[in-house]
Amino acid sequence: MKDRTQRMDEQAYGILVIRRNLDDQVSGSLYHHLHEEKLRFNGYMGLMEVLYMLSGSLALPAAGLAKDRLSESSLSSRLEERVNRIEGGTGARRPRHTYQLQLRHYFNSTWQGVLRSRETGEIWQFESFLELIRILELQLGIQSEQTWFPQQPQGTYMYRRNGQRFAVSILFQRNKTWQGQMRWIEGRRTVNFRSCLELMLMLKEISSDKLSEGRIFDRIPIAKKVSAI
Repeated sequence: MKDRTQRMDEQAYGILVIRRNLDDQVSGSLYHHLHEEKLRFNGYMGLMEVLYMLSGSLALPAAGLAKDRLSESSLSSRLEERVNRIEGGTGARRPRHTYQLQLRHYFNSTWQGVLRSRETGEIWQFESFLELIRILELQLGIQSEQTWFPQQPQGTYMYRRNGQRFAVSILFQRNKTWQGQMRWIEGRRTVNFRSCLELMLMLKEISSDKLSEGRIFDRIPIAKKVSAI
């Protein structure tokens, strides 16, 4: 049982290298021992995509909260050495922020896990992908109102993605995430979502273009609420 738990810890372990762009977007790479090449991403939708690809190869248990620690192993040590070699451990080439990341559970239609700053050693538990985004925004100095993750989101918002329009109604904020309805205007469909992660996954499925190119969402107009669905 201990060996199985250790293998799961190792599989769920990765190193996140993240930067803040001039337009208050994020970009970076995720390093993981199952992938020889680093997994690049642009924006939170891109981060979601690489984590979703990673979690698809994991047997994450549907359990409660994440443990407030990161499991150490020879495998994680080798991954640390690899990141230091490629990104540069010290000096001017060191990335803005680097984190050890471990996905621990999938519960309430979202991920739970642990994040640890490689620069300061500070550790955070996150109970949802949305809470992980909040932690990263705080560390990077990004104001939520400048992104499509407002701090007080209850209401209805219009978004567009590649010529498609979406009316997103956030009705509840339970389990550190959102619940509500998304109306795809061109597709004439309305669906419920149980978490911010589930909302993003549905938007990914609707759009067929590459997620990692450019800004994913542009609000119409900026941060203004529209009539309810």
